[in-house]
Amino acid sequence: MLIASGPATAGGMHVRPDSVTIEGGPLHTFKPNDSITVSFDAVDFEFGSNKAKSIILGVAPFSPRLQRLTRANMADWRIFGARMKDASRRYMATKAATGRDSDYEGLMQVQMTFTAPDRPGIYHLVYNRIPIFTSESLFAAGNLGEVVELTKGERTAAESLMGPYLGQFEQIATFTVSNAESADQSLTVYLRANGETPTDADVKGGVVDKPLEFSWFVGPEFKLDKRNVLFRYKIFPIDTDWSAWTSETSVKYHFLPRGTLNFRVEAEYDDKKISFVSQPAKFNFVLLDHLVAKATAATILKGPNDKQFESGGKVLETKIAFDAVYASSRALIVGVHTFKDNLSFREFPADKIQQDVNTLEAALVANGFQVTKLFKEQLNRDEIMVALDKLVNEAQENDRLFIYFSTHGFADRNAPSEGYIATTDCKYLSPSVGCIRLSDIGYQAKRALEGRKVRQVLIAVDSCFSGLGVISKAAGVPDFSRLAVAPGAYMLTAGMADQIAQIDPELKMSTFTYFLAKGLQGDASIFDKNGIISLTELFLYTQYNVARQTDSKQIPMLGRLSGDGEMLFRPSHIH
Repeated sequence: MLIASGPATAGGMHVRPDSVTIEGGPLHTFKPNDSITVSFDAVDFEFGSNKAKSIILGVAPFSPRLQRLTRANMADWRIFGARMKDASRRYMATKAATGRDSDYEGLMQVQMTFTAPDRPGIYHLVYNRIPIFTSESLFAAGNLGEVVELTKGERTAAESLMGPYLGQFEQIATFTVSNAESADQSLTVYLRANGETPTDADVKGGVVDKPLEFSWFVGPEFKLDKRNVLFRYKIFPIDTDWSAWTSETSVKYHFLPRGTLNFRVEAEYDDKKISFVSQPAKFNFVLLDHLVAKATAATILKGPNDKQFESGGKVLETKIAFDAVYASSRALIVGVHTFKDNLSFREFPADKIQQDVNTLEAALVANGFQVTKLFKEQLNRDEIMVALDKLVNEAQENDRLFIYFSTHGFADRNAPSEGYIATTDCKYLSPSVGCIRLSDIGYQAKRALEGRKVRQVLIAVDSCFSGLGVISKAAGVPDFSRLAVAPGAYMLTAGMADQIAQIDPELKMSTFTYFLAKGLQGDASIFDKNGIISLTELFLYTQYNVARQTDSKQIPMLGRLSGDGEMLFRPSHIH
């Protein structure tokens, strides 16, 4: 942010582009003097001032040269302002009592309504990033935060004070004014949450039987061919990008973290002649607890269009030559239970870790894996890394590799986003000595995929804080024919970044490994008739059952390391 000298040295403003909405005609096209409403979120800040503060906006003929403005360029602009702070005695008394400058500091939600210009053309709404500070209010009309149009003396004063900062204008939105009749209708997306209008939906977290489902549709007022409409969606702050454009009209979330979330969906019309995008439909909601949903064929299937898996209410057998998918299957199981740094890492009961290792070995053998097992009194980093190198170096094209660790996990004290797993010789205060970084294990997967051309790699980590850097993948209907041939590497962890992996006293072993093994032995087969278990099914089964068993104190996570292919399983007893 550029902070200039003069009356505007104490703050700035930034409009969030993805928050801008324009209510009105399609393609943001309006007739002269139509009413236009624009809303947006803006970050407003200052370093400290007892003066009044004003934000300046403008409606202007479109120009790409906003950074080279002069006052002469602004002659045909309409100028608007919003008072963001009042220098009155009342304001000063409020500040002294509350310790706050105003109710409009930080994230602002701004809405302004104005009439379209009376001359056809392309226009944009702009704002000046630098606020104006004055000893008294710059203009009288409007309440704090309310956008009002400036005329006569108020406009002249604002233009004069903005003089040094004319190059700080930025665009909020662009729109068109035209006398022509619009050839299309307004494209509006209507959103539902669990089949209800969002305000009526009962959206809550916890361990639940059904996932949270968002669905959407284009309203009947849209008269163009709906077959030319696609959609995209995202949920903030989990998704950094929109989904790909799709004809799907729903999405289901089997896991969502607690906190404030915002779901958005947009529609795009494109008939190869004209194309335009709707304003997003939005829903803000709060989860007091992590949401973890049970996965069944009914909850994973998206609807009647899933003909690959459903016909007349029955799940069809997937036609895939499973025995021809993988050249061979190799696994490395590592169990560490003693630690030289016993002040940092408590010793695990050897019999419990032995049970973890043996149970998972049996489940993998039932799935056709050749298993190498490392479990003994002392298990140092070098020995484990040699075994990992050997697993990768001996792998052949189209193999599948399964790597499992049962041990302590921890975050680096100086770099909390970096996760480690402990070996016998690991030193907590010097993690580069004896410890194994989670990213190093991910690198082994990269070596296997790129160097050895293996088909898929799955890494399972049963340790505390093993969820560092791992993001839950969105679950959908698995396309087995695609998953089987595509390369891919994933990491499955025992819990989220701040959760402790638990040993269940009744099961006498790790909760995570117990359900992981049961899933591999066939319990995770959601689509019963095909006999094949996808990684999606295995993950959803494990996540739900571990969360339920631990009262959500431990929620397994799955993160994609590379590629889209998922490892498939078929235990011998359901061939």
